[in-house]
Amino acid sequence: MTEQELISVAEFCGLDLCEISYTRVINAAYQLMDEDIGATQIWLTTAVSLFNEATPALHAKTKAGVDDVLTLIGRIEHGIFS
Repeated sequence: MTEQELISVAEFCGLDLCEISYTRVINAAYQLMDEDIGATQIWLTTAVSLFNEATPALHAKTKAGVDDVLTLIGRIEHGIFS
């Protein structure tokens, strides 16, 4: 993912790239979505029942939330039902 693509996704999702954790979440989601920026933006901004209907982008605004989102991505990548 280029720096400009990263900035574009962050802006779309309302994330502050000053937080390195958001960069990790965006990059992990980008890899999960087979490097499709549009799919990454949609996934990050779609409500998830596991996060009480919050979006992954919103849920990742705390350290614990970042960990939760990265864990969910890992589970999806490995086919583990959540």
